[in-house]
Amino acid sequence: MRQLRIPFILLASLAAPAAVEGTTYVMVSDAAVAEVRVVEAGPATAGAAPDTDYLVEVERVVQGHLPGSRIVVRVPGGIGAGGVGLRVFGAPEFAPGERALLFLVPGKDGAYRILHLMLGAFHERRLAGRRAAVRELTGAHEVVLGPDGRPTFHERGADRPRDLERFADWLGDRAAGHRRERDYLL
Repeated sequence: MRQLRIPFILLASLAAPAAVEGTTYVMVSDAAVAEVRVVEAGPATAGAAPDTDYLVEVERVVQGHLPGSRIVVRVPGGIGAGGVGLRVFGAPEFAPGERALLFLVPGKDGAYRILHLMLGAFHERRLAGRRAAVRELTGAHEVVLGPDGRPTFHERGADRPRDLERFADWLGDRAAGHRRERDYLL
């Protein structure tokens, strides 16, 4: 009868978890995308950081799921307990009555957050008689890597307004697995 000899190092590697090799990542949750109308704004009542809560009415869910027709969207910055204020450059601000297209992720506290801060918030504006989706990038700088790999900074970036209806329809189509050309840029 032959004996099988397995080196100790092989047995040890089978018994203990191996070191992680390759690319590692933290999964981000799927965003819900919705057209909303801001009902009211005020200081967040939960949490220690000064945040602003926006009560919004969901007019159209473009992608994903939202639990009701009204949700709270919490944005970092504002006036907190005791009158302490915090300004977060790039944090979107909304006025009651304003309409927007928002990319939203649920927070652990029941409020929703805007995905990627200002990049996930499109304000509805009228441009040439059309409903347009516009990101507010004033004071922001886009980082672009040059051919040599060095970063350069561009004020306001190259973001273009979008036809709101076509953009929302395009997002809905992508969520449903239908790929088509970007036909929404103005």
